[in-house]
Amino acid sequence: MVKFIDRAKAFGSPGIEPRWTHANKDGVGTAYSTSSNIWFTLWSGIVTEIYHPTVDKPQIRDLQYLISDGKSFFHEEKRHLESKVEPMWTHGLGYRITNSDPQGRYAVIKEVIADPHFPCILQHTTLTGESDFISQLHLYALCAPHLDVEGMGNNGYAVEVAGHRILIAEKQGTWLALGATVPFSRLSCGYVGESDGWTDLADNFQMDWEFDRAVDGNLALTGKLDLDSTKEFTLGLAFGTNLHNAISTLFQSLNIPFEQQKQQYNEQWKRYRAAISDR
Repeated sequence: MVKFIDRAKAFGSPGIEPRWTHANKDGVGTAYSTSSNIWFTLWSGIVTEIYHPTVDKPQIRDLQYLISDGKSFFHEEKRHLESKVEPMWTHGLGYRITNSDPQGRYAVIKEVIADPHFPCILQHTTLTGESDFISQLHLYALCAPHLDVEGMGNNGYAVEVAGHRILIAEKQGTWLALGATVPFSRLSCGYVGESDGWTDLADNFQMDWEFDRAVDGNLALTGKLDLDSTKEFTLGLAFGTNLHNAISTLFQSLNIPFEQQKQQYNEQWKRYRAAISDR
């Protein structure tokens, strides 16, 4: 059962004028299986547009992490970290991204693929660095939905499903769900440039706001990841034609170990490559 938390609505509607990301790309990816029907692009160390259910329909602007020590700095992956993007295989469309602190104190290492069979992007993430330093860091997932190929008119909500708190967005029958294999300790839906997570952290390096809904605007969804027990997890962003479909797709994808998903993803591309070489 899905429970909308619905305690506080974000201020600052409808947010600033939405914009798309740069046309420059460092990588594109998709599963070979047509049942996956999802495509992603990479730029400056982050996932940018995700396309679903067809390759001409971008549904988000970008998906990245914000990192802060809660007292002296906050970093945005695409602006503040030094990025290195590498293909995980010679022919398969999966990528390893290393985003490093310019001072060498920590790095965020991500492996990005699509679920081999469902419309979900999977981002396996490891936070590395000297243990005393990274134990003080706070990591936030920040997603900017542009559902139905438009930044305005999006609706975002914090919900609870079977004891798990996740973020969802909806517009005109297209739904997305954002969650991880570790819990979110804080969630917020805000209007970009007014009450979103980036604006919140830029003020005092802490996530002070928790808005459970933001409707009809240019939105950003923010989730603080609970890394007390581990610095390694998988983030998932799934799509569906209704709320339950998006959420069930997210949970199905995250319930399969990432290494297994990655192996199946690569096996699909290996079979396709072998079929070409046999012709």
